[in-house]
Amino acid sequence: MSTNAYDSVLAPPTDGELAPPEDRTLLGRTKEIAITIDDIQAFPLNPRQSDNPRFDEIMASIEVIGLQQPLTVTKRPGDGVYTLYNGGNTRLKALQQLWKKHNDRRFYEVRCHFVEFRTDADILLHHMIENEVRGEMTLLDKAVAVLQLKEMYEKQQGSAIPVRDLAEMLAKDGWSVKRNTVSIFIFAAEKLKRVLPLALTAGIGRSRIEAIRKFYHAVRKYTDEQLAKPERLTGEAAQRRYLDLLASYDGSDYLNGHEEALRDLCQELAEVAATDQAQVHFELMYLIEQGKLYQRQPL
Repeated sequence: MSTNAYDSVLAPPTDGELAPPEDRTLLGRTKEIAITIDDIQAFPLNPRQSDNPRFDEIMASIEVIGLQQPLTVTKRPGDGVYTLYNGGNTRLKALQQLWKKHNDRRFYEVRCHFVEFRTDADILLHHMIENEVRGEMTLLDKAVAVLQLKEMYEKQQGSAIPVRDLAEMLAKDGWSVKRNTVSIFIFAAEKLKRVLPLALTAGIGRSRIEAIRKFYHAVRKYTDEQLAKPERLTGEAAQRRYLDLLASYDGSDYLNGHEEALRDLCQELAEVAATDQAQVHFELMYLIEQGKLYQRQPL
């Protein structure tokens, strides 16, 4: 039995027939169609930005044995071409390059599973589920996807969706993500994608993102309730300043920029409060670690 790179990630068909989709939610929803690769586009809302690191291996395998697992496609209203439904970007890209290289129609004409279109949220979810199974998603990819799905659900529902409800909706539709993880993803996509793009792409890790989130929320509470000088600085403004300072530490070699940015902010807060930086830093860290404001003792 072959053990090449392609076989290790893609299940082959059985008995020469088009293999049924592995996703059990698609049973009864698919039919077989024969189209060309020019008729297929990648899903435009796919949050995955990084290329598959095994692309060359997979393409080499397709070059030898052909496309073993058919692509699954759908057709969005108004589109003139089909859209990849649950992953397949690597396989499609490989076929496109092989067709250009060899002009061999076995890389151009493909049999696909066709799924009737439901919603863009449905397509995005199935891309996420497929990529999750294959372990091909970065934390930033997942964070962007969760935020996109949140916005799609809210548009359909016509109201804001709390994190708890969002986690339940994702699980119901087939993607199980813990509530706290959903919260981390939304924070990363909304607040950090702009200021730490290099660090997030390199993979700074969940623990650092959690630390940044704690600092971010503590800064607002401390500024509004302990400094209490709204005429000079509000909690929201302090949060924005913290993110701006954090951006200066972005890089693929990111380590503890969130701590350095907090110290930089403490110096600015100390000037507002007419006190020293060490006092502000102590009080902020007390709030972060104890979950409550430090009670200054009268002299």
